[in-house]
Amino acid sequence: MFGFNKIMKIISTIACFALCVGNLLAGKLEFKTTAMTMPSEPGDETLTVNYPYVNTTKGDVEIVEFKSGCSACLSAGPKRKLKPGEEGVVEAVFKVGSFTGSIKKILKVIMRDDQGQLYEEVLELTVIVPVLVEISPNRLQWKMGGALETKTVDVKIPWKNPIKITDVSCTRSNFEISVETVEEGKHYRLHVTPTSLDLSQMGLVKVSTDCEFKKFRDHMFFLSVGK
Repeated sequence: MFGFNKIMKIISTIACFALCVGNLLAGKLEFKTTAMTMPSEPGDETLTVNYPYVNTTKGDVEIVEFKSGCSACLSAGPKRKLKPGEEGVVEAVFKVGSFTGSIKKILKVIMRDDQGQLYEEVLELTVIVPVLVEISPNRLQWKMGGALETKTVDVKIPWKNPIKITDVSCTRSNFEISVETVEEGKHYRLHVTPTSLDLSQMGLVKVSTDCEFKKFRDHMFFLSVGK
């Protein structure tokens, strides 16, 4: 008959073997890359990106869900179960939006292995959208009760096509704004002068243009009066 110690050793060996087999079956898909950078034209509404992957585990792995905040990703797929060694691609359609410069998008892929364990992989996309209109500074500040001094904002157009200012409006009536043309369609200066600094307040200036892309026609900068 087996002694108690020998029985415990056998049980321990079996448990160890089961754990090793389980570890071989467990795991998530291996992606070729989880972070991409892509250029985008100003008129683009969406970008489609492919993320290749392979199942390097010894068991099946199933893609069960995709998550993306703030509607960054409009669609992603497919959801599927992959056998060991099987390859595939997550195809994601990202919304470009109305921002310029470097914009980061996030997509989370939720997977389940043969042991029922859930895993998460974060896929990133950095979209580079050309800057059409640069406003500097994007905030002007005055001291309450201070001097009614004029401050200036530069509006430059680095885009290949000229963009003209068509209108400038302010949410605060106690500011006057004049437009100076440095170079038509390429460089303007906005001179902002307060007529009163009696109250602490914040305001917004909208600069309207004839930009060929509707979503980039209006641009903003801020005004503030503080203590």
